[in-house]
Amino acid sequence: MPDSPENEALSPGELIALYEAPDPTIDNSFLSGIYDIDWAQLDHAHGEATDVPALLRALLSDTYAHRDFALELLFETVWHQGSIYRASAYAARFLMQLLTYDETPCKEGILYLLSAFAEGYYGHVEQKEDTQENQLQLGSYIDTLNTITDAKLRLERKTQAVVAQGIPLFLELSTHSDPEIVMAALDTLSRLPDYAATITPHLEARLVQKADMPTKANLILALHKLLSQTAEHATVFEQVFQREDNEILQVLAARAVLVRRGVDTPTTMITTLQHASTVIDTIPENSHYTWSLEAHFYPSPMAGDQAVTIAEAFAALGLPTSAHTLMDTLKDITVSRVAYVFVENLLDLVFGGTSGKASARYQGLDKITYTLQEPITPRVRNNLTSLQQDTLRLIADHDPFWEIEHNLLEVYGLPSERSTLREWLDD
Repeated sequence: MPDSPENEALSPGELIALYEAPDPTIDNSFLSGIYDIDWAQLDHAHGEATDVPALLRALLSDTYAHRDFALELLFETVWHQGSIYRASAYAARFLMQLLTYDETPCKEGILYLLSAFAEGYYGHVEQKEDTQENQLQLGSYIDTLNTITDAKLRLERKTQAVVAQGIPLFLELSTHSDPEIVMAALDTLSRLPDYAATITPHLEARLVQKADMPTKANLILALHKLLSQTAEHATVFEQVFQREDNEILQVLAARAVLVRRGVDTPTTMITTLQHASTVIDTIPENSHYTWSLEAHFYPSPMAGDQAVTIAEAFAALGLPTSAHTLMDTLKDITVSRVAYVFVENLLDLVFGGTSGKASARYQGLDKITYTLQEPITPRVRNNLTSLQQDTLRLIADHDPFWEIEHNLLEVYGLPSERSTLREWLDD
């Protein structure tokens, strides 16, 4: 490959031109079979997928900027904003081959791309017959695919099946010495719920073995996503809660139990979750790996807050218990963004969800503006239930919630200004 300064700004075309031919200094055997694919017959977000081989080769570059740009372009082409394409399954095959190469320098990025493939959806209207499926080496699974009559669903299942071929590899990488790779491998495994029966016994066995806290936390998160949210699958998390004395692990385990047992969740677990919600800002910086999967599960500007998943889990208690639990917890919350998350969930429970009624625009973490998608009928004060009145009085009196500039209450047909809300309640 021609020499190129690491910080040189390249256009996509220039990067692709650099890697159109194999680099003789790199072992290209890990992309064996790449020329057996007719990439011109496959599509991605920008049209024909003829640039995919060059982008895959660039992932092996010794220039960080080139590797990073190639990965960025793959996230814009073979996967784009949740969509997958006919080229995605074929790219997945070679991405997994790269993961077997010890010298591949960006394994975590590749794993996250495979995660995206596993949960991607096919949004194209045009359907073309794929005449190259034998290149995906799916064996008898082709017979299963042939029973799926919906072409879009068939492509999604095919892409997921290709990614699932890497399960043994992902399990191996989940024991890697690099915590970033461990985190990414567990994330990929967590996106394959159709293969949970194969994956979960390995992860459950790892939970009782000696491991650092971030690894155990990500094991819990992966199992939480893979196991169905039924009471029969609460046991593994109950055992973690009883066995571990680390508060973060207990919080993750308690949340997993709560969404599976609901009102039958032990009081000690509810108390643990309530306490965690009031001290979230004291969790140390080095717990980054613990919560990284959450950011993938909840892609909103506030999603990094553990408060999102804890507040949502309380809904499993059912009304009115869930509302009272949220209110009791809110009283002790002093961090504005955490308070906001709890109020948002509380309003959804007590006044009904807002799905489809408004879109939110986040301006940092201190300003949120909602645009209504349809007119909202203002609520009548005298028609409020006692639970709704108690909820609004608590919200009106909770200072941290009002430290964020917002018009959240307007979405529920309520006065959005604090002073107006208080006057309205006292009227």
